[in-house]
Amino acid sequence: MIRTTKVNFFRVNSVAFSSILEIGDATHCYPETNIIAVQKEGGVESDEGYEFDKYSLFDKQKPPLPPITNVPKKTYNHKKSLHVDAINITGVTSSGVVQLGNLKNVEAESRIKHIRILEDEQADDELNSIR
Repeated sequence: MIRTTKVNFFRVNSVAFSSILEIGDATHCYPETNIIAVQKEGGVESDEGYEFDKYSLFDKQKPPLPPITNVPKKTYNHKKSLHVDAINITGVTSSGVVQLGNLKNVEAESRIKHIRILEDEQADDELNSIR
């Protein structure tokens, strides 16, 4: 038996970067995100030089999922619906999924390359390249 969910109050502050907020039933969900995040002291003037093809992380193939193992299960629903007073979500990001309802299949993927460039390290690199 599929149950209905009743929610009195639902608030989401932010949904970003290939994330999904689904109210209702769905069969399949496949969010994917590729991100290069660059933090540089003093700011970044351009995204030039930070292309996805420069990083092997974005070229790697996903390993195959293990075969599905059927597990015998018995479910006893004492009521036909679920009652929730309040849901408060600050944020959903990078292929995240919030589902209010039934979802048969979900396969989410997020690949993030985070680069931090600190001024002290940059000065050291420039000195080493001069030597």
